[in-house]
Amino acid sequence: MKTSNKLLIAVLVFLPVSLVLYNFLLKGEFVKGNIRMNAADFVSKSNKRSLKPFRHIVYDGALWKVSENGTRRSFSESHNLRLFFRKDTASWMELSAMQERYMKVRQEGDTLFISYLVDRMTEGKYFNDHSLQIYAQELASVTGDHCWIEVFGLSQKDVPLKVHMKEKARCLMYGGVLPRLNLQLETDAICDISWGGAIDTLGYRFGRQTTLNISNDTKVRVWQPVGVDSTAKIALSGSAVSMMGYLQAKEE
Repeated sequence: MKTSNKLLIAVLVFLPVSLVLYNFLLKGEFVKGNIRMNAADFVSKSNKRSLKPFRHIVYDGALWKVSENGTRRSFSESHNLRLFFRKDTASWMELSAMQERYMKVRQEGDTLFISYLVDRMTEGKYFNDHSLQIYAQELASVTGDHCWIEVFGLSQKDVPLKVHMKEKARCLMYGGVLPRLNLQLETDAICDISWGGAIDTLGYRFGRQTTLNISNDTKVRVWQPVGVDSTAKIALSGSAVSMMGYLQAKEE
């Protein structure tokens, strides 16, 4: 056999073998977390998904990975959820293409469960944490874990709202009108209420090192503590003039 033919056969054999070996090594490095995905490919497009009617939301913003033995581990926290309320539209969500790859959504009755689960990912930086947006007509309760939840313009005169923020989670409420807000904060959780609005009755249960920040342009008629740890804090903020008016109203 001619030398040129031998070289040609060697090249034809070497190329596919080297490609297989390269792909095998590449996969190994990816599993180890040594190769980074470019999240920019996933964040440029937002997708909309219709939702069945719901009244409760349970949101876990952590990025979970299930190991081979079935245990779960969180690699990232504080993935945001933004809630908007519109009386004239059906419920739906808006999310990035990256979120859609890993987000797990299920509805049981009138409760919407949202969480994130990845496979063979080792760091939260693979995940795009742009806020997930949900549009709803009304809401009876929201529970948040490993996240920030922002609530915009929730106005429902006849439906009370329960907000339960688990350890180190945070809730920000902007405006809105509620007949009653039942607020439960677990250890190190924070709630901020601002941009005006009115709450007829604020019932609250605060755990260790929790904080409620509320602007004095938010009208609260009745404060109703249920259980408050000695390390919990409530902070009122606003201009000096409006603060004087707020304190005078309390004295009356």
